[in-house]
Amino acid sequence: AIVYLLPNEQQIRIDNTNHWVSHALEASLSRDQARLETWLLDPSIWWLQDYKALRQSNRQQAIELLMMMSKTMNEKQKEHVLERIDDWINKIQDVI
Repeated sequence: AIVYLLPNEQQIRIDNTNHWVSHALEASLSRDQARLETWLLDPSIWWLQDYKALRQSNRQQAIELLMMMSKTMNEKQKEHVLERIDDWINKIQDVI
């Protein structure tokens, strides 16, 4: 599996960041707590369509890569990977 990056992927990410930051700033300055709470629960509400598509494409490529890699792993390696994933999940949950 080859992971493909779009030629304009960096610009898509920059545009998306500028977009959601402007919305967050606008909501903050207007003290719109409901909009900010909604955004905190679902950051994707302020994502641009190109960014959503980019994330979905990257997610699909990651899944395909993991599926291919898992076919070459022995049981010990698979257990190690699952332990690392569980560790990442726990770290993310600690932040949330």
